[in-house]
Amino acid sequence: MNPSNRTGADVQVRTAAARLTRTQWAFAAFSVLTALVIIPGENAVLPLIQSLGFAGYLLAAAISACCALCSGTSRARRTAIVFHLVFIPVQFLFSFPGPLPLAGMAFSAVILGFLRPTFPRLSPGKRKLWVMLHVGLSVSWLGIAVAMVVLSTVATPRKAPCCGIPPTN
Repeated sequence: MNPSNRTGADVQVRTAAARLTRTQWAFAAFSVLTALVIIPGENAVLPLIQSLGFAGYLLAAAISACCALCSGTSRARRTAIVFHLVFIPVQFLFSFPGPLPLAGMAFSAVILGFLRPTFPRLSPGKRKLWVMLHVGLSVSWLGIAVAMVVLSTVATPRKAPCCGIPPTN
């Protein structure tokens, strides 16, 4: 194709594919390095989570490399979007033994920003259902948090007051 005959959409698609390739290769390298850092040893804090994190980051490196190799296709873009949407909360679980996976969460979020995912519009009935679930779960979670604060406040031992009355615990 003659470069002077390229349309704006063609250049935009090529730029997006190049961006996907670079970010996926960078995330694959980050995943390998993170897997090597969090590999469980003899003195592992949480050996099961570290083992799962090691295997998860190696799998993430493989998926990112595959997406980078096939970056010109829409399937690779969709795979990368779904992978990073799923892998962000998984990386939070991997961060319990150490803080490095938290950087991976930020990296995945940046990659998602570069990919500019679009989602289909929901029908009004489905949207109402999701809003109802969201509000119900959010209010429930807030209620549980307030109840935990109240219970922990009530359960804390009191210091002896200065007037000579013995403490309750």
